[in-house]
Amino acid sequence: MTLRILSQDGDGHWREENSKHDLLRTRLTLQAKALITGRCYRLLNAEGLVIAEIGGESPTHC
Repeated sequence: MTLRILSQDGDGHWREENSKHDLLRTRLTLQAKALITGRCYRLLNAEGLVIAEIGGESPTHC
């Protein structure tokens, strides 16, 4: 499964960062990055549907 990673910039716009194939490893990596940077990330599947939103400051941050 191909996963697209989007990050939210300071203006609230989403930009594509990368793509990965391993869901578990990608979620763990983004959770760690979100905690460090305070940014929000979205994981999208190949069809463009949001699988997860991961926020850095709190679970409802995004």
